[in-house]
Amino acid sequence: MTDERGQPKVLGFASADRVTSLPASGPGSTQRAVSYDDFTVDGVRLFKILFAAHKPDDVTLFDAAWPEGAVKEVDELLGTRQPELDDGRVPLYVCAECADLGCGALTAEIERIDDLVIWKNFGWQNDYEDGWEVGEYQDLSSLAPITFERGQYERVLQEARDRYVDMPRTPPPEAPTAPVSLMKRLVRRFRR
Repeated sequence: MTDERGQPKVLGFASADRVTSLPASGPGSTQRAVSYDDFTVDGVRLFKILFAAHKPDDVTLFDAAWPEGAVKEVDELLGTRQPELDDGRVPLYVCAECADLGCGALTAEIERIDDLVIWKNFGWQNDYEDGWEVGEYQDLSSLAPITFERGQYERVLQEARDRYVDMPRTPPPEAPTAPVSLMKRLVRRFRR
């Protein structure tokens, strides 16, 4: 995805809020507000580009509750750290409750060619099964690769890293416990 003149897109960040639903220990579910920094592409939130039809509870790792996750994410996006996933793909959106790859994540391949960085082959995957798929929530196979100018891309990500590297961790209100994460994994695994 380049602009109409074939020029690379501009990466940025914008503040975003989501209300997520957690399975409750009794009937129903509980809700929690999550504030995070979302990627933007030419000023449009990437979440809105990717999730036009279905809006999962996933968020980026750029959240004051997980500053160490934001730093790790930047390092993976810059290519200075080996991605956590064995196939080298990088998570862009993770579970809003626990950021655990076991709950599933929207991932992409990051390719660097000369002065360009390309996000491509968007798909859903987790860290306990091999491979990835294009359509758990919606078919992502038709989504064009997103191309960025490398210098601008690296500057924006380095600025984000600098913001998060010394940030004290701010626990989210009513942080979930491990059984919730385990329950979400089991539900997703058996839904397939």
